[in-house]
Amino acid sequence: MILSSTPARADGHVLQVETGLQQLMGDRALYLQILRRFRQRYQDSANQARTELMAGDAAGAQRIIHTLKGAAGMIGAQQVYLLAANLEPACAGPSALCMGPLAQLEQALRSLMG
Repeated sequence: MILSSTPARADGHVLQVETGLQQLMGDRALYLQILRRFRQRYQDSANQARTELMAGDAAGAQRIIHTLKGAAGMIGAQQVYLLAANLEPACAGPSALCMGPLAQLEQALRSLMG
């Protein structure tokens, strides 16, 4: 994961460490622990949401995206957070309309995890 205290660039590949640390009242050790957990738990979230959508379970996909959104906000992963926030309500519609935004989310997660 990229650790930087700079603001997110337009391409969104920067993890906003200061934002994440503010969420945890500056506890760096806890922040690093949460980053490790995020990597373990959420790296495949977009694929899991896609699987739910393809199975016709829009509510399941929304739950996955909602959980990812909250976790991304907690660590300061703004691009992932914003993409998930936009995708979450879209999951209630036709699944075909969600695939493009879901691919964007998947790419943002890959960049964050890389």
